[in-house]
Amino acid sequence: MHRHVLIVLFLSILLTACSNNPYPEGKKLYQQKCQNCHGADGNGIEKLMPPLNNSDWMANHQDKLPCIIKLGMGGKITVNGTDYNRQMPANEKLTEFEIANIINYINHAWDNDLPFRSPEWVQKKLSNCKE
Repeated sequence: MHRHVLIVLFLSILLTACSNNPYPEGKKLYQQKCQNCHGADGNGIEKLMPPLNNSDWMANHQDKLPCIIKLGMGGKITVNGTDYNRQMPANEKLTEFEIANIINYINHAWDNDLPFRSPEWVQKKLSNCKE
């Protein structure tokens, strides 16, 4: 009997950990602002919109993410060996806190395991944006 209690306890902890989203506000903002182009699974749209899930470009350009989210982006980039050249719209009304939430959601969603980013980190990066 004692063994069954431990198994049930372990499974309930495991299920809670798996379903617990540590960045619910970031997920909500992602769904509103980003998901239409980058997909619910972060895998982008074929050769039109780049993936954020397992993206080598995103992992190597973390310092640019706040400016890209806030001001948008144009021009060619190569993500995981595929070229993309579509305009990303600006989200100028997002606060540093909201941008940090989006980045943290993306950095920890799907197959990503990238660093936590604070609102202070975002603010510092935004102060260096080139419009």
